Amino acid sequence: MRITLAGANGFIGKILKKELEEIGHTVIPGRTDGEELPYNIDCLIHCARAHKNLVYPITEDKWIGEFQTDVYYPYRYTMAMIERNPGIKNIIFISSIYGMKPPTVRQIPVNYQVCKAAEIYLSKILAVNLAPEIRVNCVIFGGVESDREVAQQEDDFRKKYSAKTLLGHMVLPDEVAGAVKFLVSEDSKGMTGQKIIVDGGYTV
Repeated sequence: MRITLAGANGFIGKILKKELEEIGHTVIPGRTDGEELPYNIDCLIHCARAHKNLVYPITEDKWIGEFQTDVYYPYRYTMAMIERNPGIKNIIFISSIYGMKPPTVRQIPVNYQVCKAAEIYLSKILAVNLAPEIRVNCVIFGGVESDREVAQQEDDFRKKYSAKTLLGHMVLPDEVAGAVKFLVSEDSKGMTGQKIIVDGGYTV
């Protein structure tokens, strides 16, 4: 299968690209903010991020930038990709639990939370509008453990966050790809408009 992965160079994107390629898929990086569109694509995955929008203070430009990253660009890119690739049958959004539940362990930029909620809703709207030819689903991740400086995951934060999950830990990198591989596969052919939450039980 030929898959376009928007955000393939990000933390989660790199994990997904590696895991999908290991099971035989061809993964083509894509940028939703505009470039030449790939062709002969079967599946589109939206996983783009823009950390620059989440640096305090949260200005009007950062509100607009985050909305573009999470909502407008994915919508525009989806429509353009479908026009270029009439064979697309599967679209997957990668989103965050902070679009469903306000944070309780530490402060998360408000523009991120609101735009993630809109992104999740966008996936449902597209599922309705593109049915029955194209399936659209959304994988919603809890906090994924990472040593990246931008993740700001000190030991104290990890302990407090993990204590709020049923499994007792943050989502581990090797737990990231499973739900996406399922949605890419024919095993999920009866699903559209759904949310799969991978958060260790944080939102229960």
